Amino acid sequence: MRECRAIKLSDDLTVHCEIAGAGRMPIIFIPGWAMSSAVFERQLDHFATSSEFTAVSYDPRGQGHSSKPLDGHFYAQRGRDLAGLIDALGLNEVILAGWSYGVLDMLAYIREFGSARIGAGIVIDGAPRGLGDDPAKDWVWESPEQHIKGNSVLRTLENRASVNRGLAEMCLESTSEHDLRWLEAIIDQTPNTIAALINEAAIYSNYEAELARLCAERPVLVVGRAEWRDVVTRWIEENAVSIQTEFFGKHMMFWERSEQFNAHLDRFLIDIRR
Repeated sequence: MRECRAIKLSDDLTVHCEIAGAGRMPIIFIPGWAMSSAVFERQLDHFATSSEFTAVSYDPRGQGHSSKPLDGHFYAQRGRDLAGLIDALGLNEVILAGWSYGVLDMLAYIREFGSARIGAGIVIDGAPRGLGDDPAKDWVWESPEQHIKGNSVLRTLENRASVNRGLAEMCLESTSEHDLRWLEAIIDQTPNTIAALINEAAIYSNYEAELARLCAERPVLVVGRAEWRDVVTRWIEENAVSIQTEFFGKHMMFWERSEQFNAHLDRFLIDIRR
């Protein structure tokens, strides 16, 4: 079973979501910057016939087919949007699976609402903090110097096509023009100004404490690209937390290497049910 729904969360926000499966254990897949639920098509298909799990993915505020209001494009509000979706669907013991900047939506929810309604967390190639002095040692997206030099906000406003292509190439191992254009079309559903705001809000976010809290209270799985193995391992050691980890592929390994990703996901779900 797989269906699409439009869920009104407020006067200015209707959220598009996709739901697959009919089980009592819900998993919410949260897309990253300017992405939509479409990127999780292979996870939704994976759970479509499940009688144990219900998989949900949605287009966050300003992205995909959801409303694109002028306001609310910061992570505290996106965490509240996630809470509204959980309430609207009547979910409990939710497994939150955030990808890329979607990890910040997940951790913003934890900051404000805690883990009482959360069963587990899955971090998919995302960092809990935007900026750090040394991205080779810190689990962050970039250094302040890299952020200033890259000038991602201005580039998003002035040359969106180039930004979209660069992100698509970062996400995929594939060099197929078909795959790249498919992903660019998803990214381009988010207007320039909203895309710039979301990116800047992410860069100046720090949710390390919330991730450490979640790890202390609930099972957590991190699936990341191979190049992040050392920084994630160092963060785990420094924060004295217990996290299951897997590293392979590039930023969208869950789509390109879906069988491998879904197998790791299934093993994690078996572990947390024991």
